Amino acid sequence: MANLAIRCPACGHALLTIDEPSKPAPLPAPANAAQTVMAPPFVTPMQAAELLGIGKNTIYGLIAAGDIGVLRLGRLIRIPRQELERLATRTETHS
Repeated sequence: MANLAIRCPACGHALLTIDEPSKPAPLPAPANAAQTVMAPPFVTPMQAAELLGIGKNTIYGLIAAGDIGVLRLGRLIRIPRQELERLATRTETHS
């Protein structure tokens, strides 16, 4: 902790001493910083393709076939993250 002193100009003795507050300790980082950032509940088809590691045409094909539930807002297509998780954990394979 640092002290601030106002001194007498004639003799130099301390007239007033003020204790400066020390800097507050930094806040600890969260235990798992990755979990503190929330992912958006919906993604675009391009983001979904990137997350799943497949092509955009494959995503649009799955949407057209009804294999992925989507939210349509006019021309916009948004895919719920639950659909991506369901698709990623699906055990059956298509030939």
